[in-house]
Amino acid sequence: MATAQVDAAAEPLASIRDVIDAMDEAYARLAKALEKVTTLPEDGGEGEGNGNYWGVRRVLSHIIGAWQRVPVHAAFYLAAREGEAPIVPIQVTDDYWIPEWDSAPIEAFRAALRAAYLGNLHFVAELDRAALARVGDTPFGTWTLGKLLMVSYEAHINKAHTAQLEALLR
Repeated sequence: MATAQVDAAAEPLASIRDVIDAMDEAYARLAKALEKVTTLPEDGGEGEGNGNYWGVRRVLSHIIGAWQRVPVHAAFYLAAREGEAPIVPIQVTDDYWIPEWDSAPIEAFRAALRAAYLGNLHFVAELDRAALARVGDTPFGTWTLGKLLMVSYEAHINKAHTAQLEALLR
């Protein structure tokens, strides 16, 4: 573990409300995208190009897996000693596939997504502002926990993969 070096003026710190708002927005957009889906097509595997193409089921698997992993990543920050910056291992490009997704009905994806959202909502609501200011070393740089949470919900889940899902559902 490295010693935490934070320039508080370099980036504004997200508040718990900011994080919950980002989470709520991401979930609402996903729920809306899935509203009219009654059946899911088979994905046909990971696709060509080292998994660069994912069908609807794999994108949903990745989104649900990403929600489920946020508290795991956050725990590295919370378990670190004061002043220490933990190394936060984040797996990139994994579809987080489980065998059940092969034949699962859309209701299974909706239920898993809702459970992941509600669990994250509860987890974040129990954090305090001091926790959001903790620093960790991620594969993307040295980030505060607040930034990790905002990037996870806002940029990764909402802007990147929900947009990907919406395009696949058109």
